Amino acid sequence: MNLKKNFVLIISTILFYGLVLSPPCVFPQEPVPEMLRYGAPGVGYGEDLHPGIDYTIPIGTPILAVSDGIVVIVREPCPDQIYCGGLAVIVKHSDDFFSFYFHLSKTFVTIGESIKRGERLGLSGKSNGGWRHLHFGLLKNVKEGSGAKFSQSYNPKNYWLGGKPQCFPPQQDYSKYTVKEITHPVECDAPK
Repeated sequence: MNLKKNFVLIISTILFYGLVLSPPCVFPQEPVPEMLRYGAPGVGYGEDLHPGIDYTIPIGTPILAVSDGIVVIVREPCPDQIYCGGLAVIVKHSDDFFSFYFHLSKTFVTIGESIKRGERLGLSGKSNGGWRHLHFGLLKNVKEGSGAKFSQSYNPKNYWLGGKPQCFPPQQDYSKYTVKEITHPVECDAPK
């Protein structure tokens, strides 16, 4: 009986940690499993639909720019506000296309800085987010203090380069792609 219980415990542990701590960028699956998908209901973001994708990843995982652009917001965590996004970076890629990266633990960029696709913007965290994750999304426009609203967002799945999430291989020539063809925001060989 103990052998059977131990076997079940071992398998349960492997399955749990395999799902929760699965390694990033394992193909042909999505690079990092999504914890909360775009458009999920009941999330309390004012319009009650989730305006981005949440990736449960270890704190300190490198977060990358999904396309070329200019950093327009680097925001400190908001005390006592869970829905403020915490330590955040927002990048302008065109007049109507912005990417946001919320709940970071550290940032490496400054406002006004030009960045390239694949450049490290910061490290994942859990600032004002309740649990360790990256809240990533795309917005139509950005106004400081307005938050990330579902009605002002794009579904990232409609903008993946090649139609599916792809990690950023630095050796690839991206000059033929538009800023609206994005790569994945989490580094391929991120810590597990």
